[in-house]
Amino acid sequence: MLHKIHPSFLFLAFLCTIILGVGFCFLFQPSSFTHFLWLILAIILLLVSLGFSRKIFFVTIIFAGFLLGTFRTNFSLQDQKILTQFVGQTLTISGTVYEDIDEKSSGIAVRLNNLEIKNPEKTESQKIQADLYITISNKQLTIKRGDILTINGKLSDGFGSFAASVKFAQVIQIVEPVPGDVARQLRDNFGEKIKAHIKSPEADLSLGYLLGQKSALPMNLMDALLVVGLTHMIVASGYNLTILVRLARKIFSKISRFSVLLFGIILIIAFSAVTGFGASIMRAAIVSILSLLFWYRNRKSHPINLLIFVAALTLLLNPTYLINLGWLLSFASFAGIMLLSPLLTKYFYGEKPPKTIPALLIETMSAFLFTLPIILSFSGHFSIASLPANLIIGPTIPIAMLLTFLTGIFAIFIPPLATITGFLAEKLLSFHIWLIHQFEQFSFLHFQLTFNLPAVIIFYAILILIMIYLWKKTGLVFREINLIETNKIELP
Repeated sequence: MLHKIHPSFLFLAFLCTIILGVGFCFLFQPSSFTHFLWLILAIILLLVSLGFSRKIFFVTIIFAGFLLGTFRTNFSLQDQKILTQFVGQTLTISGTVYEDIDEKSSGIAVRLNNLEIKNPEKTESQKIQADLYITISNKQLTIKRGDILTINGKLSDGFGSFAASVKFAQVIQIVEPVPGDVARQLRDNFGEKIKAHIKSPEADLSLGYLLGQKSALPMNLMDALLVVGLTHMIVASGYNLTILVRLARKIFSKISRFSVLLFGIILIIAFSAVTGFGASIMRAAIVSILSLLFWYRNRKSHPINLLIFVAALTLLLNPTYLINLGWLLSFASFAGIMLLSPLLTKYFYGEKPPKTIPALLIETMSAFLFTLPIILSFSGHFSIASLPANLIIGPTIPIAMLLTFLTGIFAIFIPPLATITGFLAEKLLSFHIWLIHQFEQFSFLHFQLTFNLPAVIIFYAILILIMIYLWKKTGLVFREINLIETNKIELP
């Protein structure tokens, strides 16, 4: 027990127990571990354990990680509990719109944070760090990401990562701060250039692919994407960032490795700002930056270690990510691509890499299997059509993204060329829309199936056993896998 051990093993145990601590809080809602003394104790135990690096300190570092995870989560949930005590009351609430609005059949849906509650029982308002989901029946209102919205309505129970909700809220005031969300303004201006050369709904779908902007998509197309199981295609995620990182490497590798690192990180941060720093893009941005850093320093990291590190870091930033569907799907998809996909590839093809279509099939299947239990536990809707739809549409999405991007750039500098690229993009996007609606009509491919927590655990346990078997058979060295150097493109 007193033998020396590499500090990285202890640090990995620390990260794992941070995640366990966050999960423990959401499952059991403990009221303890809220005092700052617990945070100080966790830091002391971490430093002592890493300083001595002995096997016996596994116990202390596990306790340190658990304390930090529970403290951070309880600290975050305190504001949520303050908000939930007003459930059933009619309140006036101000908050910042932190994502693009969603159009619903009955109105629009808006997500607010940085809340300020005007409590009728007190003269002073209360500021709360929590997420609020509201619906507004008036579709004519112009509400954009970054606006400060003041509403009045009856507070209801929340769901997922939302502490509470308000149905059919009355809008009192909409304020656009100055300078406001500059990244969103640049995105919207760029989108207008694209829409001048690509008609709707093709232009709306292209902006969904390129920037994750789905607020302008027609309801019938959104419904079709949901039924067919393709909504992940219009969510900004690792797919977009992987393309940006590899583009930076291709352009700047002739200058120096440092220029690739610098401009790659700049592109990642800029794109994340444009899309709004959502849960899935935060995960993807951190993974992409770490992969760039490993590549720059000629270091290798096991994908599982990378997953655990990014999970622990993002949960420390915002513990509610653990119950955020976008964050969960993002991690599950990434795990499928980086763990199951290379195992299946080596099992069936050995050292010889497969061609494009078989490689895409393996990657799509891997992401599909890892995200399926989460989708079924949240929505209970499953479509067999999602797999062939991904295989047909998926390979051409980068082409549609490139043509859309070029259309926007040419519209600014060389308008005649924008007409050509816009025409090509529109034809490809029209094919996508036609195909999506065709798959939607096959009702026998869509059915309801809900997974509870035990079913999710059993499903992933079976997947893990299959991966262990494949790993024993193939002897795959996971450390050789890097997003920057491989030909894989991470799916959303």
